[in-house]
Amino acid sequence: MKCLKRGSKVLVLLLLLMSMVIIEQKKVKAEEMDLYDVISTNENLPDNIYMRAANPVTFDHTAGTSSHDNYVTRYCWGLTQCYQGSIKLDSYTRARYENFLGMVTADSGRQWSENQGQSYAESGSVSADIGSQWVGHTYYGNE
Repeated sequence: MKCLKRGSKVLVLLLLLMSMVIIEQKKVKAEEMDLYDVISTNENLPDNIYMRAANPVTFDHTAGTSSHDNYVTRYCWGLTQCYQGSIKLDSYTRARYENFLGMVTADSGRQWSENQGQSYAESGSVSADIGSQWVGHTYYGNE
């Protein structure tokens, strides 16, 4: 009987956590101003030597979607500046579209900065239909 109560408590806790995630996702969706999402990922490994240094590596990264043709098609873009303390470092940015099956299209490849400047990447274009299966992704790092 004690195991059943413990199992019930775990089940209730899991249901509560799941409902909090769903509520938070709905809240984020309601507050979004942009029609299209872009997911950004730092590709640096958390246990690399830079992360353990006295001045860890940090990134200023911005991403979004735009169009060259009044949203008949759209592209995603990313802009990155890498720092170690106050020192600017070279970095890369990559922009592409991915779908829920893991397929990739319109990939910019890694676009590296020059002379410790900002790196900028722009994906190729995809359809701007609301029902489009493609989600913009940007990736950035310095390794």
